[in-house]
Amino acid sequence: MAAHLSHIFRHIPQIGNVVYAWWAAMHSRIDFVALVDDKPEPLAIDIASRMAEEIRAIESAANRFNPDSELSRVRATAAEKPTVISNRLAGILDFAIKSHARSLGFFDITVGSLNHSADTINSVELSLDNSTLFLNQSDVCLDLSGMLKGYALEAIRPILSDAGIDNALVNFGNSSVMAIGNAPSADGWNVAFADSDGSGISLHDECLTTSGNNSPGRRHIVNPTTGSMVEGVGQVAVVTPDAASGEVLSTALFAAGTDTAIQHAIAANFAHSRIISQ
Repeated sequence: MAAHLSHIFRHIPQIGNVVYAWWAAMHSRIDFVALVDDKPEPLAIDIASRMAEEIRAIESAANRFNPDSELSRVRATAAEKPTVISNRLAGILDFAIKSHARSLGFFDITVGSLNHSADTINSVELSLDNSTLFLNQSDVCLDLSGMLKGYALEAIRPILSDAGIDNALVNFGNSSVMAIGNAPSADGWNVAFADSDGSGISLHDECLTTSGNNSPGRRHIVNPTTGSMVEGVGQVAVVTPDAASGEVLSTALFAAGTDTAIQHAIAANFAHSRIISQ
């Protein structure tokens, strides 16, 4: 079922047509604003609708909290034998598995497994050639939520490119933001944190991602090396060339804690990234 979109469409002299659309996905709100030049309103809304549908398809494939998702449905059989999965889910899992090594093990989609260890990720056997998944341990839990918003933002990038949209901003739940080109009459897009003075930072063909706990009672990120939830109020914000890498990097840095050497070692594997706050 397609997402319900709300939108505003305006023609601004000397700038062109501008569309602003918003909808819900992954228990978050998505805000999309773009300069669409001379494209008419129906075409601009069709672009937003295709973005919403792609994000919905990713959620349908990889949301472990939805018993009807593909990931939930294949888990039982994949624990018994190699099971055919969609190319979409295979691509998501491939990125997640590679992210484990890239993050020095601090981003781990198997961290919620009953008998988790540093080797549990190796029980996930993915064949891209055959599009099959095999879990050689029966108690493996796969949780892709730590990177799914960023991955979804990257999945809609080709939709914007194919439509000739060179200037756009997509805000996914105030935690993952993708900036393309420039805002109207500006150099880049200015993005501010909710608790800042409003000055923000300028993003140009970059993504801003945040991970952390915004209250003393919030605990949702696990340190894979200890198996313990990261406690205390805190936030890591990073700027990266792509949103999927940003999700992985910010989550890994927050999970790793305050060890500067480890922080630098992780960040070194993410080229052209910068840490804004931690």
